This record gives sequence, C-alpha cells and structure tokens, in this order.
Amino acid sequence: MVRDARLGGHKVELDSQPLTAFGKPLALKRALGNLLDNAMFYGESQQQPVQVAIAPGEAGMVSVTVRDHGPGVPEAALARLGQPYTR
Repeated sequence: MVRDARLGGHKVELDSQPLTAFGKPLALKRALGNLLDNAMFYGESQQQPVQVAIAPGEAGMVSVTVRDHGPGVPEAALARLGQPYTR
C-alpha cells in the first residue's frame, strides 16, 4: 500500500520490520488502507510526509501507527470516531 501511494505521487515514510500478524487479510487491508488513505487525503503536507510505523506491540500484538500533519479531529467528533460510516 505504501509503494502504491508513493507511485501515486504521495510522500509516505515507512518504518517497519518483518512481523507476522494473524487476522482476516481483507479486513486488515481495508482497515490499514482506510487509515493510509485518510492520512494522505486529510493530512498530507508538502513539507511533511505521512509516516507509517509497524512494530511489535505488547503481549504478542502488532502496533501500527499512522501519523499525518493535518488539523486533527475536532474535539466534538472524538466520541464518534470509532463508529462505522463516521466522517
């Protein structure tokens, strides 16, 4: 996904190491793709790239961090952030 974004002209940095994650492949791809797409659309800056980091988490989990440099989520919308179809 990062390679495709770069080919599309987006500035994306990836800090990753080889890890194995168990889950539904299409669901993982959709979730990660949504995070990356939103970061590129709403938060990409000409000076600052979108930053993606993948690392071992706690208790055998995998930690994925997607950081952009956009304005952020308004305080009033934080409570609804995890609900489906929320913009």
